[in-house]
Amino acid sequence: MTVPALPRARAADFIALGKPRIVALIVLTMVAGFMLAPAGGAVPLLLAVIGTTLVAAGTNALNQLYERDVDALMRRTQRRPLPARRL
Repeated sequence: MTVPALPRARAADFIALGKPRIVALIVLTMVAGFMLAPAGGAVPLLLAVIGTTLVAAGTNALNQLYERDVDALMRRTQRRPLPARRL
């Protein structure tokens, strides 16, 4: 007996909500700033990367939630997961 897995398309939609390319740029900027700080270390950097990633992705998802009605009207954004009603 196999357990049905989350379909790839649905997983991709959840990832798209976080806008990974934007998050990567935010995290890269944060890491650059972290490296300029006088004190640091691997563990604080890792925790900062995780926290920044979660906050940025969550903020992007909330923004898409608030803008879903307007996004449904624009050709450029109407295929996003929320305006397309895939999520």
